Amino acid sequence: MEKVREALEAGASLVALDEAGELQPVPDGAEGPAMALVRPVSDALKSVTGEGLIAGSIDRDDVWAVELLVLSEAVVGALSGELDSIQEVYLEVESAGFDWRLSPMPSVP
Repeated sequence: MEKVREALEAGASLVALDEAGELQPVPDGAEGPAMALVRPVSDALKSVTGEGLIAGSIDRDDVWAVELLVLSEAVVGALSGELDSIQEVYLEVESAGFDWRLSPMPSVP
């Protein structure tokens, strides 16, 4: 999170993190305070039993792959200390009382 705070101190109003927790350019149209930029999942998804057997297919209509998390300065300021993973960032943002807004990931030209 140190790199995130440094980016904000340098004047950025928003920061974007990928799944590895690395800073990425903030795509046009991204907004805060907390936005998850997503893509539809196109992989075949299956549920499995405790024995490892396929139990059925999972409907992809409500399943999205998160590409980037976009956070405002207010959100970053509310986060506690060092967060070791993007999952911890996601959960900490919710714990701080912010709601996540989903938006489709913009196409790369």
